[in-house]
Amino acid sequence: MKAFAVRCLHEPTDLLGLREQINALNLASEQPDPFSTAEFYANFVERGLLLPQSELQLWFLAVFADTELLGYLALKRVVRRVLGVVTHGLEFLVGHEVDRPHLVARAEHLEAVSHAVFEYLLERRDQWSWLELQGQTAQSALDPMQLGLRLPGHMTRDFPNWENCTIPLRWPTVQQYVQAMSSNMRGELRRRLRRLLGLGQLEVLSSSDPQATPALFDLYCSIEQRSWKSATEVAIGGVVQAEYVRGLLAADQPMRIVIHIMLLDGAPIAGLICGLFTAPTGATLYALHLAYDSHFAAASPGSAVLLMGVRHAIEQGCTSINLLAGFTYYKRRWLAEITPRRSIQVYRHGSPLAWRRVLGDALRRVRGESQGSTTLDPLRPAQVISTAGPSRRASRGAGQLTGTLERGQFAAKIAQAHLGMCETLAASEIAASAAVITESKPPTLLPKHQRARSTPA
Repeated sequence: MKAFAVRCLHEPTDLLGLREQINALNLASEQPDPFSTAEFYANFVERGLLLPQSELQLWFLAVFADTELLGYLALKRVVRRVLGVVTHGLEFLVGHEVDRPHLVARAEHLEAVSHAVFEYLLERRDQWSWLELQGQTAQSALDPMQLGLRLPGHMTRDFPNWENCTIPLRWPTVQQYVQAMSSNMRGELRRRLRRLLGLGQLEVLSSSDPQATPALFDLYCSIEQRSWKSATEVAIGGVVQAEYVRGLLAADQPMRIVIHIMLLDGAPIAGLICGLFTAPTGATLYALHLAYDSHFAAASPGSAVLLMGVRHAIEQGCTSINLLAGFTYYKRRWLAEITPRRSIQVYRHGSPLAWRRVLGDALRRVRGESQGSTTLDPLRPAQVISTAGPSRRASRGAGQLTGTLERGQFAAKIAQAHLGMCETLAASEIAASAAVITESKPPTLLPKHQRARSTPA
């Protein structure tokens, strides 16, 4: 094989110049996903999550053999203040917002490309003192120890990350999926759905049409303002985050955004934002964001709208629905399979962050804590309830929460969504999604001596 050359791209325009090669290589890799496309990266950078903050810099490492792109790794150079000292380091360009960030290459080139990337980074060790690669699975191609790489002057360690939660879709209907749940989960889902249906007129708007999704996204943001998420870092209603999501709604994005909005008496009370991506191995629906109005927590509108997402994935013929990371205890109940993940951390010996990590590990050993014991699922149920302050009883109607002006704004957004292709699910269709499956029995034949008397005249 010809010698590799590694180019470090710092501008989104340079990245988009390689769009066709990047997207083709992503689809040909072992783990194709919508978060490794040129359009996704460019939107992430241009919408303000990376630039124009001058202390952050795009480090997109592209590995070539002549002019052929053989692999790439999307990183960013960041600044941290550690023990009072400013340090520079490298981490994935996109982190918690995606599934499993990784080195992209064909299977036969993966190890060689990984060696080329680490060689390039070591040659420029004066520009970074730490490297943190989160979300890696057991067989990560970025693990120096598995590759047998020596990193002189550096320490390498593992640290647990949130697990990935993915539902493999083995059921032909959503009712059969619900039937496969544990009896407790199934019963709770149906009880709360009945409670929700009893509050008023319930319907769900769904669309993947770029002409309709901007209006549905505005409705989602209005729900988030009344949810427990509004007081946390995971909210997407802020200016920067909202612009980033709006960029994903564009028709030229390889991942098609699907938005489900649940309405109660015309007011939005729950929303789900998903991304549909088709790879050679099949289509996957990624559950990106979910929010519900905390006033209705007792009726679990979040669970109901998530069920509508599963229903959509099954009807679209998806092979799986990826629930991403976090809240593992809850996603197991939705029949998600759990994949452990870890962070691969490389620190220069004697750097401030290396000392802090060593001291932190020592303190954990003294306290008897396991590594990562405080990092997994930070938003447990108790925290969610205390942050949100939801009422224990669901409101009798959405009219108590909205004034005339706000309801008029909702109606305008709903009308705007219907200018595009927007599906409406009625209450009966929502209820049918969790209905009990009844098996039809063959007719019972009467004994011969009764058949004549049973025949009508």
